Amino acid sequence: MKSSFVGFAIGLKPREVDQMTPWEFAQCVKGWAMLHGEQKDEAPGQDELAELMARYG
Repeated sequence: MKSSFVGFAIGLKPREVDQMTPWEFAQCVKGWAMLHGEQKDEAPGQDELAELMARYG
């Protein structure tokens, strides 16, 4: 099962994955990703947007 592989990759045992709800598992994966440097993309600020608009129209 795909979730068991992902669970193993982030350090969970198969039994732990099986006992989790889908929401709990998703939160574990999200937390692991945040801990290991995944960053959310943020919208550009006003200055950056103005620069991009000037550059690319």
